[in-house]
Amino acid sequence: MYQTPQGVPIRLELGPKDMEKKTVMLARRDTGVKESVAWDDVAARIPELLEQIQASQTCFSSLPFAQENKQHVYKCCPNSC
Repeated sequence: MYQTPQGVPIRLELGPKDMEKKTVMLARRDTGVKESVAWDDVAARIPELLEQIQASQTCFSSLPFAQENKQHVYKCCPNSC
């Protein structure tokens, strides 16, 4: 079983089928969501994912406040809280 090292926000998976299709599988560590991205789009997609992860982390850091104000969390992180 493979474990993602701590501190690695995005995992890139590249197998034989991905090579044939000229795609890379990107997996977010925080949500586990995977997506297939064309080789030509990887350089643009990774910064977008990192911004989303940062926004998600910022949202979760406000969770004690969120206990009192759930609407704030839903606006900040509609898919994660």
